[in-house]
Amino acid sequence: MKYIPLTPGNILYSDGPYEIKTYNVGHEIILDHNPEWSQSTDTVRHQYVNEIDIKLDLAGSAASAEVQQDLQAGTADLEWNTVVPTEDIAGLESPTWNPQLGVFPSPGTTNPYLVFNVQSPNNGGALGNLKVRQALEYAIDKVAIGKIYGGADLNEPLNQVIAPGAEGYVPFDDYPTNLDEGNPAKCKSLLKAAGYPNGLTLKDYYRNSGNHPAVFQEVQSDFQKCGVTVVGTPIATGYYGSSGIGVTSANGLKTGAWDITEPGWVPDWFGPTNGRATLPDLFDGALNFPGTDWGGYDDPAVDNLVNEAESATTVSAAAALWHQADEKIMADAPFIPFQTQLTPLFRSARVHNAIFIPFSEQYDITQIWLSS
Repeated sequence: MKYIPLTPGNILYSDGPYEIKTYNVGHEIILDHNPEWSQSTDTVRHQYVNEIDIKLDLAGSAASAEVQQDLQAGTADLEWNTVVPTEDIAGLESPTWNPQLGVFPSPGTTNPYLVFNVQSPNNGGALGNLKVRQALEYAIDKVAIGKIYGGADLNEPLNQVIAPGAEGYVPFDDYPTNLDEGNPAKCKSLLKAAGYPNGLTLKDYYRNSGNHPAVFQEVQSDFQKCGVTVVGTPIATGYYGSSGIGVTSANGLKTGAWDITEPGWVPDWFGPTNGRATLPDLFDGALNFPGTDWGGYDDPAVDNLVNEAESATTVSAAAALWHQADEKIMADAPFIPFQTQLTPLFRSARVHNAIFIPFSEQYDITQIWLSS
């Protein structure tokens, strides 16, 4: 196994077919053959291409459109952190299906969603107030969020933690709105009842690439209708989980650097036991805080249900416990689920053997080969 030093004291190990040859932060990553890897000991992955050049200098809402143009022109082969722009999907589906377009399911996916920093001291600790969070549950127009990602054909509004296709999924909705389009009047009324008649000002850390700026703008607009002002700070995607957002430190939450943010989640595995691959990662404070329990939510009753579900001896028993935990979390309103979705990807005409990986929402680069 060989490692590549990136910076003094920081090394990255590779046991796959490719290793990092060049890493120009924010601009480019070049992957080359890993000489320590052997096809004879790895019959699953392959080393079909000589080099993989990943461009990182694209950011913002225009990135998807520029990448799509390059893919259709054949000057690029694969997407990295973008998907097919919403406005291009219909044209690629008709009048005949473009074989370079793939639309893939990710069972159990909740992406994106809004999470509250329940430990934020801002607004007098408002987000630690259950009634405030429950009021804000009514703010979001989930249909509008879905349109950012291609509309109803690709996205289904979600009203709970566990999405369709995952163990423990039983549909319910504690905060119903007409056609899932939000209810700003009810949100504003409940905020007033919670002691905030003049609304709030919330800090939103959001990713600056792909669809994320548009998601931020929709959240900002929806909350404004409730009398809530949202101030955004864009974060480069590569630094989203490790910069000032503070998800790696309890102190980062408590400083109030951010109040809301919009991550997403794809289960780490699929099948009849994947209840453990979503709910504990996001909301078991005893297991995963700080970490991907982004907002610092922690409730002993949820932690106990997680422990019971993981100790259950049958799938049906575990599923019932996951559902109970789901109901408890939604009653506590530590986040606003938006949708579960399909993932549209486009590839150049010379890409072959493109196999989708739900975990990364990309094609498996260790399976791809190229024609001239």
